[in-house]
Amino acid sequence: MPSIAPAVLPPGPTDVPADSPALGRGRSLTDYVSAFALDLLLLRGRDVLEVAAGPSSFVAEACARRIDAVAVDPAYDLPPAALAARWGRAGRAMGGTASDAEWRSSVERFLADYEASYCRGRYVWGGLPQLPFFDGTFDLRCSPRATSCCG
Repeated sequence: MPSIAPAVLPPGPTDVPADSPALGRGRSLTDYVSAFALDLLLLRGRDVLEVAAGPSSFVAEACARRIDAVAVDPAYDLPPAALAARWGRAGRAMGGTASDAEWRSSVERFLADYEASYCRGRYVWGGLPQLPFFDGTFDLRCSPRATSCCG
């Protein structure tokens, strides 16, 4: 597990409206593999950080494939039940398109893993521009808002 530096962000607002873009779309492992041409076999045993992760299932899916992944997001200051309620409202606010169904599926995988991993350091409160990790902690950093992953 990565070494966490002292937190540098003040607590942010936790009551974001369900239709707010601040909730993010949440991405799956498949989304990242496609967007960033990731080779999952090369990532095994490597430390990967997902930045601004939101309700993404990437970390849950990556860890299931023996990739050491950690997610960081300002929303992770909430306990599992509160975060589930927050993104549950967002899911109900969505329409009925296929991409919305995929998003809801990703959120469900994320919420199950967030609850199971809440105290293990897999999901860390923090955000840009200053992440709560020491330099060199991760081999690869990805963000759903980025156009590439950085090594």
